[in-house]
Amino acid sequence: MNKLEFQWITRLTLQAEALKLRERGQDFWREGYALYDKNSRRGAEGARLSAEGDKLVSQCSMLCAEGDRIWAEAILETFGNIIVDWKVRDGILDCHLENGEIYKGDALIIAAAEKEKAT
Repeated sequence: MNKLEFQWITRLTLQAEALKLRERGQDFWREGYALYDKNSRRGAEGARLSAEGDKLVSQCSMLCAEGDRIWAEAILETFGNIIVDWKVRDGILDCHLENGEIYKGDALIIAAAEKEKAT
């Protein structure tokens, strides 16, 4: 695996972790809003859960941004300033580089399946 492929996998790993945080944050939001609706006495608990949801969603955004930064730096270091085109394939975001290289958004899933096949 070359450095660029490694950075792509790193980006995907960070985004996968970020999505888990976003899901947890949204769960907290839902629970918090349910408590708001259920009883005004539980409003403080609802507000706490909503704030926790905000925190997790914010962490999600930071991880996604970090993955994007790592990926952008790897492209610049490897190829210089080239055109990057993001395309959705069956709900999966792939990165197409101007030089014809394609980095698939489901590379983590593919790598895991190949590793499992090898064992």
